[in-house]
Amino acid sequence: MHHQSAPERFPLYSLEKRKEDILKILEQGYLFYAKFHSQIVGFASVLRKKESFMIEHLYILPEHRHKKIATKIVESIFKKFLNQEIFASVYAFNSEAIEFYKALFELSSLVFKRKK
Repeated sequence: MHHQSAPERFPLYSLEKRKEDILKILEQGYLFYAKFHSQIVGFASVLRKKESFMIEHLYILPEHRHKKIATKIVESIFKKFLNQEIFASVYAFNSEAIEFYKALFELSSLVFKRKK
């Protein structure tokens, strides 16, 4: 979805680049994932930000979306960091993710960037 909406900002990455990203996440934060029939069908990366945690990425394979997998992953994050502040940010064009997060989070802030 990100590449389709803003290809100049989100180029397609090689598998090798994805592996590098995952190793970086494991060094700096936490990785939550969901499996279905021994296949990873979704994941979320969470990084510590001073006194809180930020969900950096949340991805579910397209054929496994709308099955509450993302909700279960986020609920696992809530359980792990029970008494901690947890934030998530979403690009304005990602309406599906915005609706998803509205069900689990309260709006905390808006970020604007300069018009081109």
